Amino acid sequence: AIEGPRRNRPIPKVLGIAEVTNGVATLTTTSLPVGSDAITATYSGDATHNQATASPLTVTVAPVTPGFTLSAAPATLTLAQGATGTVLVSIAGNSTFNGAITLSCSGAPTEASCAASPATVTLAAGQTAAMSIVVATTPPNNNYQAKSTHPITPWSGTLGGLSVAGLAFVLWPRRRLRSRLLAIVAVAAVALGTLSALTGCSSGGHTFAGTTAGTYTLTVTATSGAITQTQTISLTITKAQ
Repeated sequence: AIEGPRRNRPIPKVLGIAEVTNGVATLTTTSLPVGSDAITATYSGDATHNQATASPLTVTVAPVTPGFTLSAAPATLTLAQGATGTVLVSIAGNSTFNGAITLSCSGAPTEASCAASPATVTLAAGQTAAMSIVVATTPPNNNYQAKSTHPITPWSGTLGGLSVAGLAFVLWPRRRLRSRLLAIVAVAAVALGTLSALTGCSSGGHTFAGTTAGTYTLTVTATSGAITQTQTISLTITKAQ
């Protein structure tokens, strides 16, 4: 029998009984309290062996520091440009942890984002929780989509410019021919300038490449007070088909 710490008790606590094999007895226990404990091994004897008691062994049990672990399985994600995906991460508190944990994500490439959902979780001692890391990417935009932000107006074609000149001719029919021609030329010039400006607006779109294809490393950070744990995720972006 192996006795546990006396702790000023008149009768020692028996931790367990272990068989002797080749002169060795092994006992595993998780019931030792925090602090300095004196453990004594006692052999009761048998028909051929005398009773024996070993000298007390002092074992110091330190308290468990509150903490938690952060993991992702799998820690990889592959997305096409414009797609959205998630990676599940697991948080596990140890036997003494109790509190709120905040998650954040960094390292997303340009025109992409990553965020934890939910961003905060509260764990009691020994509890675990699953959270999602949501990654969103941007598809490439072509010229037509970019130009569609500048709608075509009735004045953006050649016909519109000619109609303005024709209108000027109708309004001024009795003026001298030279004055009339100069007026028509002036209005036509204004109409052509307006046409040029509007045409430039409708064709002045930009082409956006979207999230650049490649491999990136995202870093998920879990924080609770002074405790911080990190987990990396490998993100691969492929070109949209």
